[in-house]
Amino acid sequence: MVYHRSCPDFELVHCSKITSCADLLVFDVVRPGQPTVTIVNIYNPPQHAKRQTSAVYILCTLNQPQNRPIILAGDWNLHHPYWSADDKPPHSVCSDMVEWLDSHEFLMHNQKGKITCLRKNRDLVLDHTFSNAVACQIDLIKNWQLDVPLSGASDHISTT
Repeated sequence: MVYHRSCPDFELVHCSKITSCADLLVFDVVRPGQPTVTIVNIYNPPQHAKRQTSAVYILCTLNQPQNRPIILAGDWNLHHPYWSADDKPPHSVCSDMVEWLDSHEFLMHNQKGKITCLRKNRDLVLDHTFSNAVACQIDLIKNWQLDVPLSGASDHISTT
């Protein structure tokens, strides 16, 4: 789900031709005189999270332009020592995804081990935001933070 404030010089363009995966929402933010920013919202369902048909696996196969700012955000439903509170060995699909993120120069905005999902039986680190080198160079993400009050009744903590 994406919310945005209507603005006369701001357009969101849904990029439905990039992927048919229902768990990836890809859209461009277009503003005159500014670089187009691609945002990918991901939901990696837990029952498919570690398969080669998962949303994260499909994400790694998308042909995304490397010369434009890209932000990846959402519920990844994967554990990896790069962001998890523990250092358990990751599943191979997760390791491949982290290698892909590194090779495409994505930076994680989350703090390692910081809880993003509040469950009754245990708290988890599942929701992540990454931006590529181009987005970092123009300082696109500012004051990234978790926002518990904005989360409402969800067990996932919102990011702003």
